[in-house]
Amino acid sequence: MSLPPQENPVAAVDAAGHPRPARLRAERLFHWLQWPCLLAVCLFAFTDQILPDIGHVAQVLFILPALVLLFAGRRPACLRAPALFLLATLLVQTSSWLFAPDLAAYGYEPVAEPKLDRLGRWLLFIFAAYWLLPKPGAVAALWLSALAGLLLAPWVTGGGGVELQQAAAGLRVGFGLRNEQHTAMLFGAGFLGLYAQLLYRIANGSLRRVSSAALLGLLLLTGGGVLVTQTRGVWLGVAAGIGLISLLAGWLQGRRHHWAPGKSLGILAVAMLLLLLAAVPAARLMGDFEHERGSITRLPEYIEADLGYDAIGIRVRSWIHALPWLAQRPLTGWGTQGSHLISQHSEGLPPELKRIFTHLHSSYFDLFAQYGAPGVLLFLGLLAWLGRFAVQSWRAGGMPEPVFLFIAGFIVYWLVINAFESFMLYSSGRYLLNLILAGALVYHPRAVAARASACAG
Repeated sequence: MSLPPQENPVAAVDAAGHPRPARLRAERLFHWLQWPCLLAVCLFAFTDQILPDIGHVAQVLFILPALVLLFAGRRPACLRAPALFLLATLLVQTSSWLFAPDLAAYGYEPVAEPKLDRLGRWLLFIFAAYWLLPKPGAVAALWLSALAGLLLAPWVTGGGGVELQQAAAGLRVGFGLRNEQHTAMLFGAGFLGLYAQLLYRIANGSLRRVSSAALLGLLLLTGGGVLVTQTRGVWLGVAAGIGLISLLAGWLQGRRHHWAPGKSLGILAVAMLLLLLAAVPAARLMGDFEHERGSITRLPEYIEADLGYDAIGIRVRSWIHALPWLAQRPLTGWGTQGSHLISQHSEGLPPELKRIFTHLHSSYFDLFAQYGAPGVLLFLGLLAWLGRFAVQSWRAGGMPEPVFLFIAGFIVYWLVINAFESFMLYSSGRYLLNLILAGALVYHPRAVAARASACAG
């Protein structure tokens, strides 16, 4: 079996122009391990949420070989920025641990060592992308594997037909995953990915009967998952994602000077269908709004006594009382126990609620509480980097348009839903973010250039 072309011929040779033995061995090992490790990546995507024990084994199977090859010298150029982000997470977590205050007076034991994996796991996509980079076609397999695992959740981790009957009766269900919010978060991302693909096909007149029917069916299934989990923060995020994807799709079609009435009507028809599907959650949302209107209308006044103890009131109370704590330690936070400390010693919640609400229910607040402003900036910086290289790659023709639409919609979606839940600090949120980043990194301009160079060689 012949050796594939070198990704970076300059780095693969010595001063005399001869191949470096270590690099040559690394390329040969990568060539033999690529398909088994790609299968492990897809197995991880499929099982991590529904069969986590298998998912953890699959994760080890593609991370360890990637580490060996990275140390052996096979280092794709597009991994430099993620490596810097990984270094930044280590620095932020270490500094937060080093300068954490003594919380013994509050009943907390000192943390013996920094918990570097809490933010470090945001960057596990490096090892998945390592195997995906030479084969952009594998991105679809990765994301479809994750979607297949999610759609099997009702029968693997959930209550099966009984839970589906409860959902049909209007009860809130979560299919046995962490809780309903996290289930909704996963279904919302799947819905946006399918919506971007379907809208692209409609706008470009590339609908095919069988594949488009399957796409529409999957869209309805994921949309149903978003509805039955009854999570308003995710509904808001999905609405924001749909809005941006639709606007971008329309703008891109007009930019190509192919604005046809039939295609415009197709986009309008899809938008109207989604509005109709949104009628059910909108009705419930309005009902919840009426129930919680007292808290909402009093927000500008910040009158604590008038805030209710509904979902909105509880969150706002905890956020308002967190502000003085956050202001005390803006650079390093209160350490990994900070969220629990603030929620338990805040005067905004009664004791019976403190037993339930052990964190601040917002990635922004929880990251600030534990790591200070640098933690929040890391989160926002990672998304900004994703958005920047997605735009660059799309402009250069390296990122397919439906992938670009999805990435744009996902960034807005992720920013919105993390305002209402701390997905960035839970395994399900890190899992989803890593899947998106691993797939997107395959289309990084440097990765595209490396593949073009390999083909030319």
